[in-house]
Amino acid sequence: MQIFLAPACDSTDLKNAVEAKNNDYGCYIIAKLSSREMPSSGLLFTIGDANYYGGYYNEPLTSGNRYMLHVVAEIPREVNK
Repeated sequence: MQIFLAPACDSTDLKNAVEAKNNDYGCYIIAKLSSREMPSSGLLFTIGDANYYGGYYNEPLTSGNRYMLHVVAEIPREVNK
């Protein structure tokens, strides 16, 4: 699962927060989590907690700014046996 913040962008060319800032790109990935990292009871995820998730920096949010959050889930295809 990928979580990204986006005012408006093309989701096929997402970057991490540092690359996005350096290239003046409005959106960026803040986390990538595998199913192994998610407890069966669910996950409480704090946006902007300044931690790294799957190699992506969850950059602190700026007070007064508006953000749009998108969650992308990748569901593996079931392989026929």
